[in-house]
Amino acid sequence: MTSADGLWGNSLTKDVTAFLPLSELQGMPDGLVRVWVHAKDVAGNWGPFHATDLVLDRTAPVVNSATNTAAPLPSTTTTAAATLTLAAGSLSVASASRFSGTGGKLAVTTSTGVQVLTYAGVSGNTLTSVTGGTVATIAVGATVTPFTGIVSLTAQDNLTNGVSSGVAGAEWFTGADPGPGNGTRAVTLPASLTPTPNSATPVTFTVTGLPAGATVSIRVVDAAGNWSAIRTVQM
Repeated sequence: MTSADGLWGNSLTKDVTAFLPLSELQGMPDGLVRVWVHAKDVAGNWGPFHATDLVLDRTAPVVNSATNTAAPLPSTTTTAAATLTLAAGSLSVASASRFSGTGGKLAVTTSTGVQVLTYAGVSGNTLTSVTGGTVATIAVGATVTPFTGIVSLTAQDNLTNGVSSGVAGAEWFTGADPGPGNGTRAVTLPASLTPTPNSATPVTFTVTGLPAGATVSIRVVDAAGNWSAIRTVQM
């Protein structure tokens, strides 16, 4: 054990720390690990033992369900014809008030059916840098609908030998897996959903700001740092 101030024998009380070798914990099952500690004074007298319990949790939490709960916002219509190409273009609409100034996803009726496109921003009532989809034409009066990405997520940290750390957060990513902890941090549970140790009660919360129209991978982490398996949702 190590003294907090690096000295021994200079005080009637002392704050100390100790590190348990990882090799001693690796062979133990998940659950409570009881550690016994006692102290010795400068005269060589040992005091009584005191027990403290450590929680050993290496069990990953589980995502029970992940549902796309994003409802399309009220639609608008185009005020000028347009052609979809591989190059970025613009789309004039009757009202852009429902569209994000920082860009997002939209659904528009085209000559080949409804397509989901990406736009970079808004300038007046014009959606700028519209990309994606396949070559098609867009007529005057075509329906245009903005989307926001919201997922309702239910997860829990199951009890193992009577203990769990509780679900503590979530992250999302699209495309290749960047590795646990390297995605976009999606949520830190609000105070009302503070992780409850030793409870496998499912918690439900929303993850917002997701890219609508894409396949999103989501996973959760418990308070001990264990990451769940990936759950995918089509936005």
